[in-house]
Amino acid sequence: MNLAQLLEGPADITYKGQTFRSAATLGVRSSQATKSIASAAYGPIGQRAQQPAVQITLKPVGEFSAALAAILLPWTNPKIGQFVTPVSSWTSTNVDTGTNKINIAAHGLRLGMPCMLGTFGTLPTGVDAATLYYVGVPDADHITLHATSADAIAGTSPIALTAAGAGVSSLVEQEPLVVHTFTNNQITFPVAAVVGMPSLEFSATATLFDTVTFECFRKNNAAWSDANSLYSVAFVPYAPSGPDPTLVKQQSYTAQWGAVAPFSSFTARGSIKVRFNLGLAATETDAVGIVSRKITSLTAAITCSPAGMSEDQLVTYLDLQGVGAARGAERTKNDFIVSGANGDVFARFYDAALRDVPEQFDATNPRAGELSWETSRKITAGVVKPVFAVGVTLPGA
Repeated sequence: MNLAQLLEGPADITYKGQTFRSAATLGVRSSQATKSIASAAYGPIGQRAQQPAVQITLKPVGEFSAALAAILLPWTNPKIGQFVTPVSSWTSTNVDTGTNKINIAAHGLRLGMPCMLGTFGTLPTGVDAATLYYVGVPDADHITLHATSADAIAGTSPIALTAAGAGVSSLVEQEPLVVHTFTNNQITFPVAAVVGMPSLEFSATATLFDTVTFECFRKNNAAWSDANSLYSVAFVPYAPSGPDPTLVKQQSYTAQWGAVAPFSSFTARGSIKVRFNLGLAATETDAVGIVSRKITSLTAAITCSPAGMSEDQLVTYLDLQGVGAARGAERTKNDFIVSGANGDVFARFYDAALRDVPEQFDATNPRAGELSWETSRKITAGVVKPVFAVGVTLPGA
């Protein structure tokens, strides 16, 4: 066996301008679903291609910053029915041909983000539906389009929009994911999205993030037969930089659920764990198959074993009996807040209700087992809150 032909070794991922390093195996799973041509006499007589699938899994080393958290945990406040490859729209009246700016209120688009365009009417003169553009962000309510990411980031050379077009036009995010191997091979997936947010573990003995899952999609409006529509491979020299250990957070945490003792401030016997339940539905066409996925639901489930609580305190907020308890009554809900001892990691899980309180009566186990909470959407004075928020400062209520 020629050792030069053995493909082995680690890799990093670059996505949305950030590099993610793996704590264990970085997995890229590619598959092709097929449909058999049936024959009563001979069994299957053919296999027809139906649906390629590429999923990438990574357990991060554990570096934590606001920028990294925003990419690993993107679906804090999704609109139900939105694509994981989001679409932003505008009307022709929102195009300023004098400044080449497009008005999209509170667009939230990433500076330098690649995108493709489409319309039911006429695109602004100067752009077309077949070209990849990059988003400039002059402010929170306006964007410009550029031929290169460097121009978009620098705010230079915006595409000249000489006419506003007609009707409604849209841009589709085309965020690439790049796998850099330490042997200088580079695999580029032109469109990728987080379809499985990593579970969180708040603990002095564990790093924050579990496994994140990305799904790769074909370029917008591309056919199977288009070269590099799903991936490309190239030899690109790669000089990896190591992770920053100071960003890997392991510390003790304090929890808060409401303002009434004992839940107003408590610690856990072990980790505080959070699992995200993200519901997705495939969006597909007959010619291409799955072109994206829509978000259909999102909740967060929180578990921990509180220390220092009595039997009565543990079950009080299950709403089992007493004033206000009734079948069909609204549950007691509070924001579940987690704060790191070093003041550099905070999380808020909005409108969490206590769901399950196991108690253990024996000679070796603590009384409180693993309590669980689940979030629901919080709406205050008509304002829809996120499902959760994680950051370097305490998210607002």
